[in-house]
Amino acid sequence: MFITDRFVMLNYPKTGSTFARKVLGELHGAGRIRSLLVRSGLLAPPMEDIFGPRYRMHGADPDKTTQHLVFAQIPEKHRHKPVLSIIRDPFSRILSAYEYRDWERYPPASLADLRADHPSFPELSFPEFVRMSQTFMPRELLGDIPMQVDIGPGTIQFIRFYARSPRAYLEAMRPGMDLRADHDKHFAPVRFLHTERLNQELHDMLIELGYAREKVAFILQREPMNTTRKPAQDPWTPDLVAHVINKERLLFRYFPEYLPTGMAIPPA
Repeated sequence: MFITDRFVMLNYPKTGSTFARKVLGELHGAGRIRSLLVRSGLLAPPMEDIFGPRYRMHGADPDKTTQHLVFAQIPEKHRHKPVLSIIRDPFSRILSAYEYRDWERYPPASLADLRADHPSFPELSFPEFVRMSQTFMPRELLGDIPMQVDIGPGTIQFIRFYARSPRAYLEAMRPGMDLRADHDKHFAPVRFLHTERLNQELHDMLIELGYAREKVAFILQREPMNTTRKPAQDPWTPDLVAHVINKERLLFRYFPEYLPTGMAIPPA
């Protein structure tokens, strides 16, 4: 979580948040005199890059510290500020997660459970990874919540990140609910920038927030960070695309710009 005197930015994983944190750190770097005043307590710091316990539905996990804090963890004194975050094409984000292989270092379930469904774990093909993540990751994210609706981990993670009360919303979900229609009831306003246009959109957003154009111009020239290599062959088959759209249908209703051409969103 990145907090300045003008806004809060939530670092949604695998969207370009590392790039955003780096350039925002450069932008808010204090000069020598201001740094002395901050250290002496006479001025508030121009920005805070906050780490904290990982948020879970049953409460924060004190054993895991992360930069990926959620809306519910924004300190009360900063709740009045605009909240920014970054959204990414769900298909690109899933592929990036597969390539990064964090799921191998931190398995989403016991090895016995994983290998009961995928005997070769952790040697998984991309389709096997997608189906594994749809099967096991919700358990890790949900805790003990008795879900009434079958939704995918991307939607669950989105709700966990941006709902005012993620657990209350997930417990209330019923078939036919529309994430987009219920937005104002369950979510505070968040301005989403797109990974695919992050340099330009972050630059423009900062100007809207009152930053001097000459101070933020450097953002347009910065190279992306931690990018996923493009595979030689597109790993997305029509069946796999349809599977993800069905499981993440509420997320695609909220961000229809990422729905592939010619594909329809299934009923909620």
